[in-house]
Amino acid sequence: MDTAFGNGIKYGVLSGLLSIIITVVLYVISPSMLLSWTASILGILVPIVFMFIAATATKKRNAGYLTFGQGFFSAYSTYIIASIIGVLFTYVLYNYIDPGLNALLKEYAVTSTIWMMELFGANADTIEQAIDQVQQEDVSFGLSQIIQGVLLTAIFIAPFFSVIIAAITYKKRRDVYGR
Repeated sequence: MDTAFGNGIKYGVLSGLLSIIITVVLYVISPSMLLSWTASILGILVPIVFMFIAATATKKRNAGYLTFGQGFFSAYSTYIIASIIGVLFTYVLYNYIDPGLNALLKEYAVTSTIWMMELFGANADTIEQAIDQVQQEDVSFGLSQIIQGVLLTAIFIAPFFSVIIAAITYKKRRDVYGR
């Protein structure tokens, strides 16, 4: 198995499992913590740290050298694997373990909408219309939302961070002339 791909799978699984552990801990403390800034920040940082670890591990296995492509692929595959694991667990959590979380998610969306609109000085009628619209939206975690989330992640988020990590960890092999 290619080192970049192998490290991507290994660290993607580890990142996904750590994300599940963090989610369970936050859920046990309070289900509303799943919607907190802490959860959001950890949800972003954990995969990024593992992406960097995967690229660094690939570099180490290549005697300290790493092409940009190897670094990108290590990081990208790590993020994709972690994302799939995390999203599947979220699906199970919201649909089988605690279906009541969907109501909490909707309540949070209403509260956030009110806060944001008041912050921008919206009038009461506009806020009421926005609340009605949010309450009519489906906030459940179905299969289509999961597929959409993974695709958006794979197309926009994962490549962005993968390019940065590949650029940081890249180290070109010098030829016999020192170039």
